[in-house]
Amino acid sequence: MKKLFKIVILFLTAAIICLPLYACGEETAPISDNSNSVSGGQNSSSVAPQFTVALTDGEEYDIIGSNRVEVSQGGDAVFTVKPAEGYCVSRVLYKKSEIAASLFSDSEGLTTITVPNVRYSMMLSVESIEAEVCIRYYPNGGEYISGGDATSPYIVGRSLRHRLRPNTEIGTDTITRDGYVLVGWNTSSDLSGEHIGLGSRVTVRSGETLSLYAEWERETPVENFRYEVSGNGIAITKYIGTDKKVVVPATIDGLNVFRIGGGAFGANVETVILPPTIRIMNGGAFTDSTVKELYFYDNIVDISDDCFVRCPDFSTVHINAITAPRYGKNLYSEANMADKYDILILNADKNKVLVFGGSGAYISTDTKQMEASLAESGKDYVCINMAVNGWFNGAAQFEMMTHYLKDGDVFIHAPEPSSQFGVMYNVSMIPTVGTWEYNKLRMYYCLESNYDLFSLVDVRHVSHFLDGFKAFNDGRQSLKKTSYTDYVTEVEQFGVVYENDLGWIDERGNYAPARDRNSVDSGEADLVPEYITDTTAHTRLNGYYDKMTALGVKVLFTTAPVNVDTLEKRMANPSAYQTGDLVLFYGRPADIPLNYHNLTDWIEAYENAVTRYLNCTVLVPLSDNLYYEECFFDADYHLNDDYVPMY
Repeated sequence: MKKLFKIVILFLTAAIICLPLYACGEETAPISDNSNSVSGGQNSSSVAPQFTVALTDGEEYDIIGSNRVEVSQGGDAVFTVKPAEGYCVSRVLYKKSEIAASLFSDSEGLTTITVPNVRYSMMLSVESIEAEVCIRYYPNGGEYISGGDATSPYIVGRSLRHRLRPNTEIGTDTITRDGYVLVGWNTSSDLSGEHIGLGSRVTVRSGETLSLYAEWERETPVENFRYEVSGNGIAITKYIGTDKKVVVPATIDGLNVFRIGGGAFGANVETVILPPTIRIMNGGAFTDSTVKELYFYDNIVDISDDCFVRCPDFSTVHINAITAPRYGKNLYSEANMADKYDILILNADKNKVLVFGGSGAYISTDTKQMEASLAESGKDYVCINMAVNGWFNGAAQFEMMTHYLKDGDVFIHAPEPSSQFGVMYNVSMIPTVGTWEYNKLRMYYCLESNYDLFSLVDVRHVSHFLDGFKAFNDGRQSLKKTSYTDYVTEVEQFGVVYENDLGWIDERGNYAPARDRNSVDSGEADLVPEYITDTTAHTRLNGYYDKMTALGVKVLFTTAPVNVDTLEKRMANPSAYQTGDLVLFYGRPADIPLNYHNLTDWIEAYENAVTRYLNCTVLVPLSDNLYYEECFFDADYHLNDDYVPMY
């Protein structure tokens, strides 16, 4: 159920400067801006155009105070409302698209709506929804930027309409604390509970109320740093203290600290926390350092793997959000990756079967059928389809999933037999081949709404982790903000638009839309046993298998279904599949030629590689996973609805 009430903005002056929609509420200050505040305050200028912002009456809420305010260009329009019982303000819309606005709900049930940076005439609507969960946010030593009783929490209602686990508040636009950096939320006031990053997801079930407490870290004293004025800001040139945990101050001498210089950190440092003012980290910032973990905000514009030179212990990255998502409605079906982890996390304490692989396993597996079949035989398992995309970094996903596995669980690895990422032959976080960038950075897009999952990845086990983040962050700057509650209902893949009002996965992570028959040969099917026989690759993969086995998890191996017609065409004319169109030789690099006498030998080579080199039990061999063109949906690994049950 939705209820709408409208904010009407009336323009009182004759002239208006028209700006793009995304400018409303966007960060416009330069990197070296010396403002101490993360969010801009109201501008006042006698020469600025004036707007009147009015809030219309309605039955679903009460207006507290005035429903009409005058706002100078660039200022904030602020209203206070009391939603009807059981409802919460969800978002602010302009022409049915969400714009940047902050919502603050206090302990009295009042919601303050702030529309920042008003710069043009527009009519807004505010959406209210039924609140299924309630989260109380305690400043925990901090203060409200807007003033008010800091001993009382502010309260946010959330719907679980499209998300099993709601996102937390970003916080930096609501609370502050002099001399401290906000690094997240905690389920305990003494910070002994679960840490949740700003904007990441938290577990709270329907009908429950959860209390979260601001997690502050005291800034390291300024005398422990050497620094220099750079433009209108401060650059840290050297840390000269002895503490193992360093919290870089947000300001020095009234100027924002915006840059970490090359060689700034050496030995004796283990944890470094950057404030949201830091926008640049120069190459070699950490050289020969003992640093283990780094905290930073997602508004950083320049960071790379080259910042960490000879840092053998650097393993953990915590990313806090300060920017609303940009890819809420601009993704492919893999937008549901974070949602699949919600299913896993909510079932972490149960006996589970996880199916993992690329899109072949994602689209061709029905774990609901699997779960029902196990139940018929008296086995009580929750079966979850965790497969996403064959080009996504497999090592990172193994580390995320293993965190939630336990004794008695079953892990079924079903990679596409041409996926170099699925079997650890390639561990780059920027999975491009040649000039084909279809899949570039999509894993970052998929986890934009839950950065905490990245903190489970040991960055020593992947390559280009920070390079990938920077490229992702660069790419989204031109996009307007979306919402943590937005859901992908329309997806374009290879020029075909798919629509689905219910979401792209079902309650067990399976592909939800219809998979119609499609006999077009996509040319993707390939077998690359050389990925598995490669010593580095199978050593990596076995390391993950062995870790799971040590936890008491049974590890099984199979493959995604393969189009045997395409395999026969490859065998008959290998050069036709190496024409430069990378789709045609998906997974097989040019330096690994197809040197097999016949299809039987080729299949046996793959099966022998699996049984000889991998520390797992073969559930179904490749030779039993071969299907013909008419069995597939839209690619050589994606079965249609008629054959998914067989697989």
